[in-house]
Amino acid sequence: MNSECDSPLTLVNATFDWLGEHFRDEVDFVVWTGDNARHGESRALMSSRVGRHQGEKSLKETNTSSPRLADIDTRLPRTLPEILDLNRYVADRIRQTFGEDVPVVASIGNNDIYPHNVLAPGPNKITNDYLDVWSHFIPEHFQHTFARGGYYSVEAVKGDLLLVSLNTLYFYDRNAIVDGCPPADDEFLLRRRRRAAHSQPHLDPTLSPTSPLAAQLFNEHIARLERRPSEHDNQRRPKTTTAAAAARNIDPGTEQLLWLEQQLTLARAQGMQVWLTGHVPATKDNWYPGCYEQYAELMLGWQDTIVGCVVVVFHTWSYLRCSRGGKGHD
Repeated sequence: MNSECDSPLTLVNATFDWLGEHFRDEVDFVVWTGDNARHGESRALMSSRVGRHQGEKSLKETNTSSPRLADIDTRLPRTLPEILDLNRYVADRIRQTFGEDVPVVASIGNNDIYPHNVLAPGPNKITNDYLDVWSHFIPEHFQHTFARGGYYSVEAVKGDLLLVSLNTLYFYDRNAIVDGCPPADDEFLLRRRRRAAHSQPHLDPTLSPTSPLAAQLFNEHIARLERRPSEHDNQRRPKTTTAAAAARNIDPGTEQLLWLEQQLTLARAQGMQVWLTGHVPATKDNWYPGCYEQYAELMLGWQDTIVGCVVVVFHTWSYLRCSRGGKGHD
């Protein structure tokens, strides 16, 4: 970029300076939906898009067969340290601009990871790195949950409004190294409709959704599910004796939806309203069918509790073109 043009960080700083000047004392909470690093696209993905339009192959086939994809900017390729540094910089600016007491819900974007779109079940390097980058935003009792899945919740207004940050990358159909939310067992949805809150300790209606005890009981619930893999899972997954497989025999998307069910159930019991935040919008074109269907079940079942969703609907790509005099741009 020409030295006479504004650098990206100059534009970021100007934005936060303006927000701090006009809104610092008027903001109750901050919703941060991800994708702060510069965007990357792989050669394989771009070729697959061309192929898809020509009827040759689908995007998912390319992504599945080659999950480790490199960005196309060979002159200045993206790196994970750069991506994390940019997110750390924005996180610091948010705290400087709005103060340390304003709740912040941050979500991982598909370009906040490397390679983009591809995120393995946690705990992994990405979730642990973002746990460090967003340590001031994530409550301590949700650190285990975030390391496993990259999601958490905070009370924006004590006892009244719950902000839920979802990791939509585990629902995203371009993330080919997850299973796409298969039911935890064959009666998953039926049990959700039938069971009473008192039958599950992690759904105790006296609990606050953001309480340490609620987080602990949910972790114990998942541990019990992992000790009792369903017949459905046994048929789907190849047998293995590795410790890693034994510790993670539930799809991360399914686990996240079970956690979301807990959050919604406890919020309703406490008379709270809920805002859901994330990155990839919930559409049939974006999400795995299993994730989309189970998420829709939750939206319909708790429509009296959920008051809105905040996602990245589209990206605006802006290119600055400076003349020798530094005045021309479009």
